[in-house]
Amino acid sequence: MNIRRTEDRWTRCVLLVGLFLVALLVVSPVAPAVGRHELRAQVAEGWSGDWEGFIEVPRRPVLMRVSLEPADSGWKGSASVMGQVMTLSALGIEGDSVRFDLDLGQLFAFTGRRDADSMEGSVSAPDGTAAFRLRRLPILRPPANRIEAWEQDFDYVQSRFLAYDRSYKPEARAQAEQALAELRDDVSHLTDSEVIVRLSRIAALANNAHTRLYLLRNRTVLRRYPVRFWWFSDGLFVVAAVRQYKEALGCRIVEIEGWDPSAARDSVSRLFSGNESWRDYKTVYLLSSPEVLGGLGLAPDPERLNVSLTCPEGRSRQMVLRPLPLERSDVPTEDWRNLSPRHVRERTDWLPALDLEGTDVPLFLRDPTRHYWFQVVDDPHVLYFQYNRAQNMPGQESLEAFSRRLLGVLDTGRFDALVVDLRFNTGGSIGVAKSLMDELATRSELEAIPLFVLTGPSTFSAGLFHAAQLKASGQATLVGRHPGDELDYWSEGGNILLPNSGLTMHFANGFHSYSGAEPPEGVTVFEDLSQETLEPDLPVEFSSQEYLAGRDPLLAAVIKRLLLP
Repeated sequence: MNIRRTEDRWTRCVLLVGLFLVALLVVSPVAPAVGRHELRAQVAEGWSGDWEGFIEVPRRPVLMRVSLEPADSGWKGSASVMGQVMTLSALGIEGDSVRFDLDLGQLFAFTGRRDADSMEGSVSAPDGTAAFRLRRLPILRPPANRIEAWEQDFDYVQSRFLAYDRSYKPEARAQAEQALAELRDDVSHLTDSEVIVRLSRIAALANNAHTRLYLLRNRTVLRRYPVRFWWFSDGLFVVAAVRQYKEALGCRIVEIEGWDPSAARDSVSRLFSGNESWRDYKTVYLLSSPEVLGGLGLAPDPERLNVSLTCPEGRSRQMVLRPLPLERSDVPTEDWRNLSPRHVRERTDWLPALDLEGTDVPLFLRDPTRHYWFQVVDDPHVLYFQYNRAQNMPGQESLEAFSRRLLGVLDTGRFDALVVDLRFNTGGSIGVAKSLMDELATRSELEAIPLFVLTGPSTFSAGLFHAAQLKASGQATLVGRHPGDELDYWSEGGNILLPNSGLTMHFANGFHSYSGAEPPEGVTVFEDLSQETLEPDLPVEFSSQEYLAGRDPLLAAVIKRLLLP
């Protein structure tokens, strides 16, 4: 059997129905009960109930959950694969044997056997087979109190998040397990905010940016203050605010409850993994959260946050920020969009620091909600392509159709340069634009068109892959700042929803290696691009003065390079 062809067929079929991992994966909240505090559970007998485990695809196990229950005509059931719920077809159970089919663009046939509370077997794809292994999930009893509720959540962390994640090195895993045990002992005298902070630190011990507790970016589960921040080369500035706090717009944060902003950044940075660039991006979220600042002890009273600011023209100002009501959401929130006045004005009662409209807005901030778009810029003649999200836009032009249109424009005439702007691309699927990026690099070489790739702190995951892909072509000049991760990392995986707090923890189980270094033993990598570094060839910082003046220093640096004799 050709395992690699089987895996590729699985990936292609998943792509046909939009199931390929795009950074956000949702799985069911029910989980097995193991750990020091044993959960009280009632386990259904026989086949009835929920089963969870993995399809053993070589590059990374694919999480699957199956639910079975008796029906008048025998049995019925459903499966959740990569966040999509489907009805089982051709379901048949006889004794300890089971079979069912799933339609994932192609038919996948599962056959297996049950041994007590485990089920295992094989799944047949059009080009081969792979193994699957599931275990029965107990039904949790409603918690009697707050402590028991948190203990059940901790058991989820132990038995699912830590068990499924592959990014922890042995020493780090031992530290995480010890930290979780200490958290169990301490929970009775901790606030919920303090518990959340310590759970975040447990995830961060993996030293892997994709292994994390979702708080404010992939999910919104905490409140925020009525301002939005951004780290520029000259400090932390307010780039958007609710109308009531408009005096803060464009001001530099001098102190947060007496803390220097850089010191506060260092403190909140312990709640996630990542390099210096990613730290700049993630901390603009966490520094705006009362629960985070309170849980870390940075704010004595997070309901009244005292900040000191230096505003335009040198004015000093003291301000008290009060949290906005929680607007919980499962929709990802990208804070880089707050740099765009168009995006800020779309929200009721919010104002932007950059008070520009229409074509006065710099090109890179004109269309923050579109995943992909391009524009021809003259003097010099440049084809500018901004790629903000590595996935198709629902209900809009597909990336395949967009690619044909973009390449068609590239064929219409001689360009002085091709610019691919990845500075805001935080991820998605590396597959949807891979062929487009290869074609752009090929055109750059064949037609001798200089290729510039713009990167920054929020160039992450699939965005980082495309930066490395274009760099590996030998044609690209990287411009800006280092992307928000390193060349080798764990990603893919899935989400574990904790049953009582509603918090989501993301585990990683697929290894990406773009450096050419040897992967961990027994691990099959997604890509191997053999790049030494993603440090920019043309480093460019972004100051608050340039932003407030409506300038794009990265594109300006490209144009200056083109105009040099």
